[in-house]
Order: sequence, then structure tokens, then C-alpha cells
Amino acid sequence: MLLSFANYWDRRRARLAEFAAETCLSEGDLLRLSEDMVDRRQGVIIPEGGRKKTGADQISPLTMTARRILDEIKAERRSSAMVPNVAGLIFTRDDGSKITKGMIDYQVERAIGLTKVKKFVFHNYRNTALTEWARRGIDVDHAMMASGHTSVQMHKHYVKLQAHDIANAFGTADRSEIVTEKVTENREASAR
Repeated sequence: MLLSFANYWDRRRARLAEFAAETCLSEGDLLRLSEDMVDRRQGVIIPEGGRKKTGADQISPLTMTARRILDEIKAERRSSAMVPNVAGLIFTRDDGSKITKGMIDYQVERAIGLTKVKKFVFHNYRNTALTEWARRGIDVDHAMMASGHTSVQMHKHYVKLQAHDIANAFGTADRSEIVTEKVTENREASAR
């Protein structure tokens, strides 16, 4: 549900949201993110000075989706659709100026008004990232370093697993319903 907010934003802010959900970088860290913090060779993002909010070390994953987003931005800059920022920031406005927290807050409020979601803040993308990592089986130590958390309590505060996540992790989900749904989807797709 959280990524569907991107449907209500312009493409650049949608990329920012998608990047946040992939990397677990906070809003403040995304707004100060520069090319020199991205290590494509190692496949990581290392915010200079650690997390902006706490100063804690953070080494976020540079996923294929995050790489695609960076490549799209680079291509737009090359085609002059976007002006490079003098500070080397990755996420900027079309004219190269900074995106501010206020601009993001405005877009989030606007998106909320267009949906049935009652409460949402951009920071929820960190919850999305950590929950997805937990679902994929990323161990707590790696997830904590990637998110910049220094305590297990804070880390657990962000992870929002559901009953189906537990059933899937232990292999106790009723697979017959899943198989039946897939067969029905495949039949419907081939009928079109």
C-alpha cells in the first residue's frame, strides 16, 4: 500500500519514495544523498557521517531497483531534462535546487487526501524496508547496520510482520489456496 502513494506523486518524488523503501534511508539522508555516498562497485550506500538524525553508522544496500532509479536520474541529467545540483545531490527539483522536507510533507498530505489512507508519513518507508527485509530473511545484524539502528528495540519497533508472514516463514500457510489462485490467474490471463 505504501508504494502506491507513488501513483499520486510526480515521477521524481515517486522515485524518492521507491528509493526510500528499497534502501531504508531516512528522509533527511535521502535529501542530502550525493554521488560520493554511493559505492556501485560494492553495492552499498554509505551516508557521510552516518545517519543524519543519530550519527550512527549506516551501510544501506544498493539494490537493483535503487540502481535503476539512479540510472534514470543520471540519464535525465544527461538529456538536460534536469539540471545538476551544484552540491552534487542526487534527488533535486528540475531546476537543480534542493527538495525540502516541506515539499515532501505537502506531497504526502496531498496523496493522503486522494486515498483512503488515514495516517501516513514519509518515514513509514523505513518500516516498509525493514519489514520487507525481515520477510526475505535478512538477519537482524545486517538489517540494523543497513538501517542505522543501534538497538534491537528500535529495530523491532519498525518491523511490522503479519500472521501470514509467520505462516510463510515456518511453511505452515495453506498452499492449496495459493496454488488455486495462481491457476485461476494463469487461466484468466491466457483467455485474454
